[in-house]
Amino acid sequence: MPLQYAQVILGLPVEGPFDYSVEEPLAEKLCPGCRVLVPFGRKQEVGVVVRVSSEAQWDTVRPITALLDEYPAVAAEALELTRRISRHCGSSWGEAVMTYLPAYLRKSKITALKPPLSSPLIDRPPRFFLFLRRAGCSGEEIRAKVDLAVQEGRSIIILTPEANRLAALARFWRAIYPGETLVYGRGTMKQEFEQWARIRELPACLVIGLRSAVFAPVNRLGLIVVSDEENEAYQQEQSPHYHGGTVAGWRAQAQSADLIVSGVLPRVETWAAAQQGLGTVEIAPPSRAPEIQIIDLTNYQQGTWFHLSAPLQEQIRRWIAAGKKILLILNRRGFSASTRCRSCGFVFQCPRCDVPMMSVSGQGDLVCGRCGQSQPTANVCPSCQSTDFKPTGIGIERMRESAAKMFPAAKIVLCDKDTKTLAAGDLIIATQAVLKFIPELTVDLAAVIDFDAEVNRFDFRSGFRALDLLFHLRQAAAEKLLIQTALPDNPYLRAFVRDDLPALYAQELALRRESLLPPWRALVAISLRGPLESAVLEQGKILQEAFQAESGGTFTVSELYQDSVPKIRDKYHYRISLTGQSAEAMLPQIKVILKNAKRKRGVIVAILVD
Repeated sequence: MPLQYAQVILGLPVEGPFDYSVEEPLAEKLCPGCRVLVPFGRKQEVGVVVRVSSEAQWDTVRPITALLDEYPAVAAEALELTRRISRHCGSSWGEAVMTYLPAYLRKSKITALKPPLSSPLIDRPPRFFLFLRRAGCSGEEIRAKVDLAVQEGRSIIILTPEANRLAALARFWRAIYPGETLVYGRGTMKQEFEQWARIRELPACLVIGLRSAVFAPVNRLGLIVVSDEENEAYQQEQSPHYHGGTVAGWRAQAQSADLIVSGVLPRVETWAAAQQGLGTVEIAPPSRAPEIQIIDLTNYQQGTWFHLSAPLQEQIRRWIAAGKKILLILNRRGFSASTRCRSCGFVFQCPRCDVPMMSVSGQGDLVCGRCGQSQPTANVCPSCQSTDFKPTGIGIERMRESAAKMFPAAKIVLCDKDTKTLAAGDLIIATQAVLKFIPELTVDLAAVIDFDAEVNRFDFRSGFRALDLLFHLRQAAAEKLLIQTALPDNPYLRAFVRDDLPALYAQELALRRESLLPPWRALVAISLRGPLESAVLEQGKILQEAFQAESGGTFTVSELYQDSVPKIRDKYHYRISLTGQSAEAMLPQIKVILKNAKRKRGVIVAILVD
């Protein structure tokens, strides 16, 4: 038998595939999709075979060390999907494939996988449905389409962004389909693999899970549901930086499955795709229509209680006296934003991030909001030895202390990202993390303490995310929603009051078109980080000059600039923004430029798309 060669991709940030020789007796069993153990440098790495041929690109190749799967762990359609992810996100194909696999299979574990089932495509074009003003994924419209897929003997994947919703969703769907419903991606690494293998062996099933469930190896896929698609938890933070909703659309299209995207206010990119004739849009009437009151803070003198304007204080008193439930939103954890010495002005800063440390009264410590490092609150100023300190800025803990003095009859509870169960109370003071309890959470009065802080973030999506907050609160507030702002004529605020969703999306799309932002143009950020700021700056200038010299008009290049988080965990962060027609068209050239550019030791360079 002539010598065979396998092209193998690895879960490393290096472009592949790499050639390896296939020796007997592996030649008879090896095929695309199988995991293998191969030598790479001085280490043994787990890789996935993407092609077997009789030729190699190099004269000298090393043999495969071991075959880890009797049958392919990665199906042909999964190889194509992960390849598309790598092309769009700028990662290596191997990184995308390893993201597809459960953690157990990323190790050099030998498995006895059963042969994959045949999974014919549905003989009709895939359909795309966009449902607005829908929180959760158990509405009648979604239920009807799930029922249809089950009747056709097809599999369904239902994605939810919040782990605290999984149990309730599982109970809901198991009550309807007790034998077919599985929760994906929970438990230990071994349990997750066993669950993955079981899904792979079933002819059809209903899978519920978080972002990674979009990769569940179901057979005969008929429907994917992406619920609460606007939630930022769908964005993967590690490479590849994919969005679960985007990947769901690609997979549904490739496997001729239907796609349902639902949310209170789905992403602008999703709306734009639907408006281009790619989907059916349904806008539900508001589930609640509370009275909306805008409080113009410029009309009130800032005093001790400037964070609660006089009208808001009066409303809270009146509603508490009437036995009503109130929710106050302030997107800042802890007691105060910083602690300052009254004598010399010294501010306690995180030594790793160079930002003021917030005071957390529950811990009695100063905590960095970026890296989480904590230190005991000092009794003496290290600069002038004074003992007179002043907390500056306000967090939800400090607001609770203030509110307890102003409204002594109220039972006050706090909610932030660490809150697992929301306690009962008259007055809930919360960060935006409270949205994970909607739609189950209902209050009579909701109030946004500082709307301007939500809009004015260093992110072109900040205005739309602020709108998302308001629309979610509108669903939670049964009677009234108050919004404090110093900019009552803000276009986002005016759009929210009008409650015209098509006009709102049109306004945002027009703004982004004028600014050459997604979805009209692709935005690729080159992220640089390292422990020495001088090295990061030097590397940034090298790359900026290389991009400007070699872009060939394919994309425009920004100046090197500090990230919105300039330093975190002893690493300095800088970026270069590249703008072009599409990420897929830009990335091959970007990767070549990065590969050929001189690299500074200790500086990590990453690609972030849109």
